[in-house]
Amino acid sequence: MFPILRELILYFFPKMPDYEIAILFRESWSLGAGKVTIENFFTVLSERGHMIKMLNLPLLNGFPEYSELSNKMIINDPSDLH
Repeated sequence: MFPILRELILYFFPKMPDYEIAILFRESWSLGAGKVTIENFFTVLSERGHMIKMLNLPLLNGFPEYSELSNKMIINDPSDLH
């Protein structure tokens, strides 16, 4: 099971070292009381914050501001704030 999960992790996180993958596997084994299942493995990934990293959310380039004239959110240029 470890080689399969290792390939899965390296597909999404190619720079993750083997020792960290082993830690994830060990935590999955502990969570599953001696059995590693894909559900346990994804639970551990989620708890350690790896699943949120996969979202690749775009960064906001300014601060949202409410405009009463247009009833929309407007993003200001951060350089205007200085």
